[in-house]
Amino acid sequence: MALKASQGERQFPKDAYRHVLWSFLLTKQFGGESAEMVTDAHEVGATYESSPLAIRMDYHNNAVGRRYAGSGIKEEELLSLVLTGPLVQKTP
Repeated sequence: MALKASQGERQFPKDAYRHVLWSFLLTKQFGGESAEMVTDAHEVGATYESSPLAIRMDYHNNAVGRRYAGSGIKEEELLSLVLTGPLVQKTP
């Protein structure tokens, strides 16, 4: 979904969108507590990130996804919120 959303947009925040979307969907399906456990576990010992700041950004955006899910935001609104909303961190 992130790849499709980013087509034609070089500066699209794919990583932020992936984290927000994944956490949002997990929260909707399994609840916030389960989503937090899964997404936090995914970040533990992450070797694919280039810095501790990038990992902290991922934790933050995971929390944003849970927050959006808990506040009744619709999945169709996520893309716009990732691009323009003040909560999403796009760079570490």
